[in-house]
Amino acid sequence: LQQLNLQVPYDIPHKHLAALFLERVGNYDAAVAALQAVYETVEQEYEKSESLKSLARVAQAKTDLSRNLLAVGSYESAVEEAETALDLLSELESDAKQSALSKDQIMKTKLSARLTAGLAHYFSGSFEAAIPYFRTSLEATGANPDIICILAEVLWAKGGENEKQVARDQLFTAIEKHEGHVGLLTLIGAMTVLDD
Repeated sequence: LQQLNLQVPYDIPHKHLAALFLERVGNYDAAVAALQAVYETVEQEYEKSESLKSLARVAQAKTDLSRNLLAVGSYESAVEEAETALDLLSELESDAKQSALSKDQIMKTKLSARLTAGLAHYFSGSFEAAIPYFRTSLEATGANPDIICILAEVLWAKGGENEKQVARDQLFTAIEKHEGHVGLLTLIGAMTVLDD
């Protein structure tokens, strides 16, 4: 990828791919720097063309950037980038003629942005602000058990008796549908131990 970057320095898809590779190998600081460069370039492209394809690239770059900002602990910036991405994706989704991203791509990108924003709020201690992102993610995925686990952890961490009961109820409802899901079983066990 570095060779390709040297040979074709203005090729944005390859730069974006290289940034995602950096994320995958855990080099989040370098990924943030690379994604900021990608974002600046695609934003300039969008300002010139105002095409939906360019807008889709901006939204994807923002989503990826927010995820990496979360990884390096820049929670406030991660939330800002994720919310901007969600706004852009909603704009794309509302345009029936757009073909830049499929419905499935929009759904997955929005899910990534919502989870990033929710986790950033959670890790910064803003439990109340995190919950709506996880609830929306649950609705969008049809009650994915992994997202139920995250929501239950957030509710439990919030600490009120009502929140803890909602977390328990969510987990027990989910275990009926997803028998044997390790994350659900582990959380139920951990909560039982903490209650004693």
